[in-house]
Formats: sequence, C-alpha cells, structure tokens
Amino acid sequence: MTDVDVIEHIASIWDLKFRMEYKKSQPHYLPTACIQISARQKIFKIILDIYPYLGKRRRAKCDEFLEWYAEKTNATFD
Repeated sequence: MTDVDVIEHIASIWDLKFRMEYKKSQPHYLPTACIQISARQKIFKIILDIYPYLGKRRRAKCDEFLEWYAEKTNATFD
C-alpha cells in the first residue's frame, strides 16, 4: 500500500513492524509500505480482531488459517 500513514497506524495497533519498499527499476512508482507477520499467535489475534468486519470471501480465507492453526496448536474457538 502506498498510504504510509494507514500502514503505520495498523502496525501500531498490533505492535508490528513495517518497512518501505522502493522500486529502483521504476523510479516513477511510489514507495510501498509493507507489514510482514510470521508469528502464528499474532496472526491468530489479528484475525480474531478483524473477523467480524470481513466479507464472506475474506472470512473463508481466514477460516482456512483458523483450521490450520487449530490443528497445529490444539486450540479451540468458535
């Protein structure tokens, strides 16, 4: 996303780090702000926080992660 302020705000909500990417081969492109998360527990927490606001298609993708997470951690949730 090129809206750095939005990414910074999201990163601050969940205590995440973000980085900027610059396309050197395309100098006319805007810098892109990125958040990368690899900790399962953080991803799980974020999904639980945003799940009620997602549409049907996004919920289906989150459901895939939640099923996988439950298998890996023996977690139960509704």
